[in-house]
Amino acid sequence: VKVPDFPPLVQGKAKAPAGPFPNPPTPDGQENPPGEWSDGGLFYDNDSGAIANPDDHIASVKYGYTNTTFYVALVMNEDMSKKAGSQYAVAIYFSHKHILDVNTGQFEQNPFNTTDRWGRPLGFLMGGAAFAVMLDFSQKPPKATLSKADGAGGFGPASGDFQTGGPVPGGKILEFAIPYKTLGIVMGDPLEFEAVVMKDGKAIDWAPNLTGKVVFEDPTTLVYVTFVVDVSGSTIALDTYGPINNKPQPQGKGIVYIAGNQDKLGLWIPNKISLHDDGKNGDEKAGDSLWSGTFGFMPGTLLRYKYTIGIPTDEAKWAGTEEFPLTERGLDVTKDPNCKKMRVRDIFADRPQPTGTAGPHSVIENCVK
Repeated sequence: VKVPDFPPLVQGKAKAPAGPFPNPPTPDGQENPPGEWSDGGLFYDNDSGAIANPDDHIASVKYGYTNTTFYVALVMNEDMSKKAGSQYAVAIYFSHKHILDVNTGQFEQNPFNTTDRWGRPLGFLMGGAAFAVMLDFSQKPPKATLSKADGAGGFGPASGDFQTGGPVPGGKILEFAIPYKTLGIVMGDPLEFEAVVMKDGKAIDWAPNLTGKVVFEDPTTLVYVTFVVDVSGSTIALDTYGPINNKPQPQGKGIVYIAGNQDKLGLWIPNKISLHDDGKNGDEKAGDSLWSGTFGFMPGTLLRYKYTIGIPTDEAKWAGTEEFPLTERGLDVTKDPNCKKMRVRDIFADRPQPTGTAGPHSVIENCVK
């Protein structure tokens, strides 16, 4: 018997919110009208890959915000209405930190837990989860509750307004709307969240897959990372692993870009986030073939990235632009509270082995004064 060769299920591109929702979604368990989440963000629990896993419970996560409320939609891989009456639950965990004075760094922070209610580490960059909204499917219909962390691994009842939507018959979407007031924050405060699925008392799926999803960064703790990449070709030829159709000056008019796994790095959309060689905004010298860019990240962020060379019309195109295929660079943002600046010096086409590590010739300065 000949088995047909089915193509892989390729995920759509993750993206950050375009800004506050002009018209926020209605939490009713269905995307009605279609596209009501289109101005929001999107990511998958497999946040480092392009191939969808049909065995995941969470297919994707849509999220966004207004000036008063945070919205989340979990798009599941199964009919959620059939889960009612089973030992199944979905929880969304939230950080808490209210900035009192951004200039002095003063803040208020509720107790938080570093694990979910089933004991799995959350990996929050902001410390842990202070609140959780849970949809408990052991009851019919599923019961939604709000809880707060005790700082010792437990979660107790909490009061506050929020809305849930779904499951509807045959529906795969679960929607949540949580006012900032319920989370003890205001617009502009830091916010991180993570969705977790429980079955039979054990966490079985979560999104994002590696850390929490940072929606609003903490301006009091950001580490500013400067990427500098040598595209002179004097050490390693630019086209060592494939053609570069538009080389940078003085050979051509190509622009050097960075693409990576964070919103500020374009969420792996190539030829979107440009670097500079103009002697401005932190670039050391114009026209020296050392292109640079500086970005702020939360301490402990796991960065994965690579460089491309192209032109604006090459956006979203890897072919003829990327330094090497099937491999990515890795950098861990320092957690040292005394270090607020980092610098990494790379060479284009300096392929790391294994993937997710620094290039053989890369120089990383973990604390730049």
